[in-house]
Amino acid sequence: VDTTSQYAKEIANYLYNINVRYYNDAVAYLQQGELEKSESSYLTYKGNYESILKIDHDFKNQDIEFYSVLGGAWFKKNSQVDVSEKVKVYQKAIQAFQKTLDLDSLNYSANYGIGISYYNQGADLITNMNPFESDLEEIDRIQNLSIDMFKKGEPYLKRAFTINPNEKEVVEGLTGIYYSLNEDDEYNYFKNLLDKMEE
Repeated sequence: VDTTSQYAKEIANYLYNINVRYYNDAVAYLQQGELEKSESSYLTYKGNYESILKIDHDFKNQDIEFYSVLGGAWFKKNSQVDVSEKVKVYQKAIQAFQKTLDLDSLNYSANYGIGISYYNQGADLITNMNPFESDLEEIDRIQNLSIDMFKKGEPYLKRAFTINPNEKEVVEGLTGIYYSLNEDDEYNYFKNLLDKMEE
């Protein structure tokens, strides 16, 4: 309507304020546990900067924060879903945390989040296995899968420990991993650290 651009500044402000609502929706959806809708709103918010607002904006820090929180939200969602859904939900958490690591490889929360997601999947495999209803081949398959999960989680938890060695949660995770992998030297080292933290 404004063919003469008489109200260009006002229109730009209106569009900017409307776009902020997409970010606010992303935050609200996060709080409500609507995590896919949250990411969709956040991506719309980002995309509008280029396609509608014509503003060149650096989203790095915002992306790091958003995807760290999103990963944590997916991780927590595992306590609310059926066992059959857990693997899918853990993968969503890992994908979100990985987006943070792609921008900041030394982010503690994302390293810990991925590491503990793999560790929990390995532990779940063992916990949910019924040795009285599974044949030896199935037991062996599940044990190998759990070991694979522990090994995938190990480098992320080790990096998290390097970043922040005073966090009890990461020491607990590494203690559990090395116990599960039967790596006695590493297990004893982290178990001793954990014992000192608990004194």
